[in-house]
Amino acid sequence: GWEALWPKHRLIERDLYCFGMEVLLDLDVRLLRDFFAAFFADPKEQMWRQFLAWDMTKPGQKPWKMSIFMILMFFRGSPRLKGQLVKEAMFKDGLHLLKSIFELPFPFD
Repeated sequence: GWEALWPKHRLIERDLYCFGMEVLLDLDVRLLRDFFAAFFADPKEQMWRQFLAWDMTKPGQKPWKMSIFMILMFFRGSPRLKGQLVKEAMFKDGLHLLKSIFELPFPFD
């Protein structure tokens, strides 16, 4: 039952989206502008459209395409944005996100 409603690839995607939203909520206006400039910088518009449509991961796949998109966005961002993203990943809930993506066992579950 549960697996039919929330297959593993959708749970990983949900964790990525939730983490991203938490990070966005903590950015100031200048960093939000930097973030969205990087987000919509894809010249073909394909990746951000797929991201917004929850269409980057197919059943049974790991979210590699989504991860690549996030890495590209990171490198497109300003140095200040990169610093903030690294800080958020280390102190927000980045360990939970890594556990979800790579199915790692952590002793604090």
